[in-house]
Amino acid sequence: MRDAATDCFPVTELFGQFAGREDVMLIPRIGGRYADIVGFHDPALEPVVEIYSDWDGSTGSSRTR
Repeated sequence: MRDAATDCFPVTELFGQFAGREDVMLIPRIGGRYADIVGFHDPALEPVVEIYSDWDGSTGSSRTR
């Protein structure tokens, strides 16, 4: 945990670090755990949201690749 001192938790601290910057875009990934996308979402920084990724089968699918 070398970087624990610079972590931004809760995510609203991360939003504060990047607020007003035009060169930053955050893309939240929804899948695997509960995510409060309503309470913790900054549309200025997060213009899109990934709701499914085939990377690890976010929907809980157990299909073989």
